[in-house]
Amino acid sequence: MSANFHGLPGSPGIGIGNAFIYQPKPVLLETGHVPTRLPPSQEWQRFLEAHARVDVNLERLIHNTDALVSDILASHRTILHDATVMNGIEAAIMQNQISAIDATQLVLNEIADTFRSMDDDYFAGRAADVLDIGNRLLGQLGARKPLSSLINLPPQSILVAEDLTLSDIIELPARQVCGIALAHSAPTAHAAILARSREIPLVCAVGESIFELRNGQPIIVDGNLGQLLASPSEQQLRHYSNSHTYLLQQRKLANALAYQPAVTLDGQPISVCANVNNHDNAVQAAQGGADGIGLLRTEFFFINHETFPDVAAHAELLIEIYDLMQPGHPENTAHETGSDPAIIKPLTFRALDLGGDKPVRFIPSPIEMNPSLGLRGIRLLLKRPELLRNHIAALLQMAATWRRPLRFMLPMISTIEELLEVQTHINELIPIVATEQSIDAEELAQLLPTGVLVETPAAALMIEQMATLVDFLSIGVNDLAQYILAVDRTNASVAAMADPLHPAMIKIMSHIGRAGRQAGIPVSICGEIASDATAIPLLLGLGMNELSVTPAAVALVKQAVRQCNLLSCRQLAEQALKCQNSRQVRELLMAL
Repeated sequence: MSANFHGLPGSPGIGIGNAFIYQPKPVLLETGHVPTRLPPSQEWQRFLEAHARVDVNLERLIHNTDALVSDILASHRTILHDATVMNGIEAAIMQNQISAIDATQLVLNEIADTFRSMDDDYFAGRAADVLDIGNRLLGQLGARKPLSSLINLPPQSILVAEDLTLSDIIELPARQVCGIALAHSAPTAHAAILARSREIPLVCAVGESIFELRNGQPIIVDGNLGQLLASPSEQQLRHYSNSHTYLLQQRKLANALAYQPAVTLDGQPISVCANVNNHDNAVQAAQGGADGIGLLRTEFFFINHETFPDVAAHAELLIEIYDLMQPGHPENTAHETGSDPAIIKPLTFRALDLGGDKPVRFIPSPIEMNPSLGLRGIRLLLKRPELLRNHIAALLQMAATWRRPLRFMLPMISTIEELLEVQTHINELIPIVATEQSIDAEELAQLLPTGVLVETPAAALMIEQMATLVDFLSIGVNDLAQYILAVDRTNASVAAMADPLHPAMIKIMSHIGRAGRQAGIPVSICGEIASDATAIPLLLGLGMNELSVTPAAVALVKQAVRQCNLLSCRQLAEQALKCQNSRQVRELLMAL
């Protein structure tokens, strides 16, 4: 008898195979096997020597692997050298007088638990990175690490696990695995990022019920919808097999047309841009045919800074990303495959979205009971106006230098007053930068279009008024769904309920799309749903005219746009607005 499990889409595609339950035992030694404890000073020295060996190994791996893995390993190295890790382990050894192994276990488990509890997918996904570093340190300290069973993974395996570390993913024999299902993790975790880069379907946040599956049990992973089907019927197998074949054909066609514009059947151009967290994302976006950057998450570029980034640091980032996205850049191959070199691709820079749930060294963050409702996003920037003004000044300087517009997106806006306060800072800086850059102030003002990232229910409800004050709107679906539906996306027990296709979300998106249309400004959407090709007709019907997607999804989303007729899309949206639950909405989409 078949059974359905629901989670979150982590990597698109359909995988059909047999369950391989992966539950590695802890890296730690069993009781009684810990090496004899030395005096604290010697235990600390043992740790430092193990730390140095891990550092050397990571550096070697960084220089001998592909760019994406190298980038992740570099972030592991940052964790390895983090003061919280080093000081915590030293204190545990010297003050608590425990062994280096015990101290490493204690401190890194505490840090991993802290990451897991954070109300942000990116940081929740870093828990596996912390544990991966712990595994490396414990191995060098002499802890008995069991041999991984992933090396001998049988063919046609669907890997079922609580979570996967980077080491697990690197070790994974890609030809043997046709899908991954995780009890925890998040779409922004490194497991999902690497799965997407290797085109392995992945579903995450399924919950502990996933371990009801048996080794060898036939299952299907639907990475498009975030679903897992156990013991499928013959009819279901045929359906998913046909869908899998069709998706492969569509991907091949989409890749061939990736650099061509996305235009609907009735001639409406739709901008398909990319969400970018780091340099490699930007390279992938440029090479994958993205029409620009729809969401540059600036905080991830500055997250390891010791001091808050000044105007020069901001400018350096802007130059790096701007140059990379333009045809003719050595890392941008789009110009070689049909892209018009005369088209300057738009870039949208989100203001630093930091706060209690995204700790950085240059902003002391008090511990908050509920950081998602605390001092974050624009609230924090208005409390630290020097940081906001650095942001604005750098954008104005570069826009003046290039004589090209740079879009400035404001996160976590919830009041008109916040928006007006930001605009006051912009208006104060425009004449200053205009004088410095020898450009007319009115002309410079036109080069910094400002928009709101609609993430809060308050902004969604006030959107008609906000739309008259900005140049564009963007819907941050992931956070908006969390707040509208009162669901903690980091809690595996309820994460699947943060469904962007919930009827309440459909109504909110329709409301925002209508407000943008009435104000005559573009409306974009970012979040996992924008990368789901099956949802594109609905999003266009709800009034979205720009889509900001994961770099790996650009080609498929463009192809989905080309198959749409806007009149039909609007009719679909009208039907979706009458649905009573997410299942009915999905049935509408699957019937297309």
